[in-house]
Amino acid sequence: MCQSFRKRACLIFGTRTIRKIADVVNGALIPIQTPPARLKAAYSSRTCFYALTMLAISDARKKFLWIRSGLPGSIGDSRAFKERRWYAQQKADGYVLHEGFYLLADGGFASEKWLLKPYPADQHDDKHKFFNYVLSSTRVIV
Repeated sequence: MCQSFRKRACLIFGTRTIRKIADVVNGALIPIQTPPARLKAAYSSRTCFYALTMLAISDARKKFLWIRSGLPGSIGDSRAFKERRWYAQQKADGYVLHEGFYLLADGGFASEKWLLKPYPADQHDDKHKFFNYVLSSTRVIV
């Protein structure tokens, strides 16, 4: 197993209970000026302004490892991620992340065996609440 991945996992989680976290993926909306009239609907975000969607993967040192932008703001994080080559390579070959390592994500991403995201609010028991707490506190660090 790659030592740098182990080191990053320890930096992100420290003494918490989830192990083998490689990096964190997140999406953001970048405000833009008015797009061309024929594209206004596509660039109108869920928060009622025109935007581009940006996706980024960062490590525990807050270093960006992968950034992509340019998709319309109306596209959610999950769809934007699925339309990128990184996702296709990980899905097909599984060689982008080392075996057994995971990305942390928020609830805006679709479930994958290599992506950890919080449990939905309607599925909370004590274990799920604790998992969500650890997951969200770790994502805040990055």
